[in-house]
Amino acid sequence: WLYGPGHIIPGNSDYVLELVKPFHLGPSMTVLDMAAGLGGPAETVAEAFKTYVAGFARDPVLARRASEAALAHGLARHVQVNVYDPESVELRAGFYDHALAREATYAVVQKERFLRVLNQAMKPSGQLVLTEFVRDRAAGERPELAAWEASCGQKPQLWTAAQYTDCLKSLGFDLRIASDVTADYRRMILLGWKGFIESG
Repeated sequence: WLYGPGHIIPGNSDYVLELVKPFHLGPSMTVLDMAAGLGGPAETVAEAFKTYVAGFARDPVLARRASEAALAHGLARHVQVNVYDPESVELRAGFYDHALAREATYAVVQKERFLRVLNQAMKPSGQLVLTEFVRDRAAGERPELAAWEASCGQKPQLWTAAQYTDCLKSLGFDLRIASDVTADYRRMILLGWKGFIESG
C-alpha cells in the first residue's frame, strides 16, 4: 500500500502488472509513471520487465522517499522519481514508450493540458493507461463525496467519464478500452485495510 496525501492508494503488485500488460514491456523501454507515490508500482514494473521507469510525484516528501527506496532496493538505475507540478509539467517530446497515470489527474485543474503533454511525450506507438476517480452526475451531491474532497491535500476537480472520453479523443488518442473498475478498486481497499488491521 502507498499512503498518498489525503487518501490511500492500493499498490498491489498484481494490479499494477495487469495495468501495464498492454504495453508489452521490455528492457530497452522507458515508462512514465505520473503518480509514483512512494515508488512501489514503479519498482514492481522495473523488476518484472527490467525496464526503466520515470516516475513523478506531486508531494516532495513522497518523491524523496521513493528515490531513497529505489536506491535501497538496488533499483536506482531503473527507477527515478522526481517531484513535479502537473499543472505546468513539461516532458521530453517523443521520448517515452508508454505512460501510466493512476489517479494522476483528479486534482489537476488543467486536465486537457496535462493529457496533451503526456500524448506529446510518448513515441507514436505509445499507449496511455489512465485510471481515475470520476463524477457520476446521477449520484448527486452526496455528503461522503464532500467529506472526501475536504480531506484531500489538493482539491479534487472531478470530471465525468464522458468528459475524459471527449478530451482524449480530441487530443488524438485512439480510445481502445474504457471500463469501470470501481468494484475491483473497492475490494483492494477493503483487503488492504483488513491486512493492516490484522498485522497490528
